[in-house]
Amino acid sequence: MFFHFSSVAFALDDVTSPLKLPTFGELAVKSLVALVIVGGLIFLFAWYIRGYVLKSSVSEFIKVVDRVYIDNRRFLCLVKVSDKYFLLGVGDGGINLIAELEKVSSVGGEEVVLKSSFRKHLERFLGKKE
Repeated sequence: MFFHFSSVAFALDDVTSPLKLPTFGELAVKSLVALVIVGGLIFLFAWYIRGYVLKSSVSEFIKVVDRVYIDNRRFLCLVKVSDKYFLLGVGDGGINLIAELEKVSSVGGEEVVLKSSFRKHLERFLGKKE
C-alpha cells in the first residue's frame, strides 16, 4: 500500500482553512432575487386562478344586474334568472329574498324597476289601492 503524505497535507490544509462566509451584500442580493421569484410565482398563480374563476362563474341564465352596499358586510342585489328579477338581501345571516320583481326596463343604461310584487304587498299592508 502506497501512501502519499502530500495528499494528507492537502486534506488537512482544507480542514484547517477558515470557512468563507457570504457577505451581507451577497445575502441581500440572493434574498431579493428569491423574493422576486416567489412573488412572481404567486402573481402568476393568482392571475391564472382569477381567470379560471371568472370563466367558470359566467352563466347564461343567471346574471347579477346590480349591487347596492348598505355597509361593509350587507348589500342589496338585483339578480336576473331567466326572465325574472329578484331583489336579494345579502349579509352575515345569509341571503334573503326581499321581492320578486315583475318588470325591469333599461333607461339610459340603468335598470329601472317599473312594478314589483313587493310594492303590491307594501301598498296592501298600508291600505292603499292601485
